[in-house]
Amino acid sequence: TSLLGLLRTKTGLAFDLPGAAQWEYAAKAGNGDYKWGDGTPISSALDPDTNDVDPALDALGRYSNNGNASASVGSYAPNSWGLYDMHGNVIELLAEPYDISNGYTDTPKGGTGLRAAKGGSFAAGAFRCRAPFQFSRGVTVSEANTGCRLAITLP
Repeated sequence: TSLLGLLRTKTGLAFDLPGAAQWEYAAKAGNGDYKWGDGTPISSALDPDTNDVDPALDALGRYSNNGNASASVGSYAPNSWGLYDMHGNVIELLAEPYDISNGYTDTPKGGTGLRAAKGGSFAAGAFRCRAPFQFSRGVTVSEANTGCRLAITLP
């Protein structure tokens, strides 16, 4: 009865949420660490406590510096692989449970069981929109800044 279960049943395809490594690989689009998905360098001055704005992110996604609600998909430029909204707009749920030992993480957000999430959102600063940053979301909690991206394994 889940969304993924219904999609699998109707299409016969193996839809799932991406894993953290899959999501990060897609977000970086082959551009490596310390770069946004389009290849522009991430500001070396990013600090969630003092400077949480990166002008390079303004072209790629909605975050706390350029909006206060989600934007329509495709409102910002895609990354180098043509994927939209990998940084900002809405936090995207992942297949894995939340791992507090990940390093850069936020405070767990309620619910029964926690799922890992990435991507930042319109409510997050640039630091939290970087590919390595991990959020947590309760599996039974609905929030305006949280969504999902589907993955499928091709034969």
